[in-house]
Amino acid sequence: MTLLLAPPEPAVDDSYSIVFEDAHIAVVNKPGNLPCHPSGRYHVNSLSVMLATRGGFPAAHMVNRLDRETSGLVLAAKTPEAASVCGRDLMAGFFAKSYLVLVAGCWTLPREYTATGSIRLVRGGVVWKKRVFEKLGSLEIGKLGNAQTATTVFRLLETNSNRNLSLLQADPVTGRPHQIRATLKALGYPVAGDKLYGPDETIYSRMCEGSMTSEDITALGGFPHQCLHSWRLSFPHPFTRETLSFEAPAPHTFHVR
Repeated sequence: MTLLLAPPEPAVDDSYSIVFEDAHIAVVNKPGNLPCHPSGRYHVNSLSVMLATRGGFPAAHMVNRLDRETSGLVLAAKTPEAASVCGRDLMAGFFAKSYLVLVAGCWTLPREYTATGSIRLVRGGVVWKKRVFEKLGSLEIGKLGNAQTATTVFRLLETNSNRNLSLLQADPVTGRPHQIRATLKALGYPVAGDKLYGPDETIYSRMCEGSMTSEDITALGGFPHQCLHSWRLSFPHPFTRETLSFEAPAPHTFHVR
């Protein structure tokens, strides 16, 4: 009988840091290129497994999930009891989250702009799990069918016409998968370095296959991962109910100058 060995897992950036920790929770600053959970080709190389094996959190539960290439603050509950309370608080809207996002293009919308519309899953394309955001009027919001409402407040922080880049603060009012990325794609300002919602979604397929080319990197502006960063995070402690607030600086690649 021939024993088939699993292929080696892709390399990840394991340089996470613990920002805050007590007996119930841990706030982690996650680098880009590190999955929160085991999935796909990633099993051992994920934040939850690393927290269990290196950090001594055997029951770590990621409360606010980030995409593999999204960096920044994520909350891990260290016990089932803490996970249950934090999960309820998240669903009840007690969490406040702000992101920093570097986008392709010079922002011409109002300096503070609220994007409200619908977001839905599109199947049958190159990538089956891609979302599409569509702006809607108030009369259309109640007729979404299988789509969900999505609202994000964007604030322009800085722009550079020479590099054709803008730095934004993004505050999601709703919490839909890929909400910020899909919304910015629809507005004409895709996230810099985004392989799925950027210039060519087939780059995402090649990334998953481990076959990205130098031309792909050039098309993405040379960015190692999508420039979306979980910057600020506030939430009530699951047991003391004290409001905790944290901030993590963005990676150096987010500078527009």
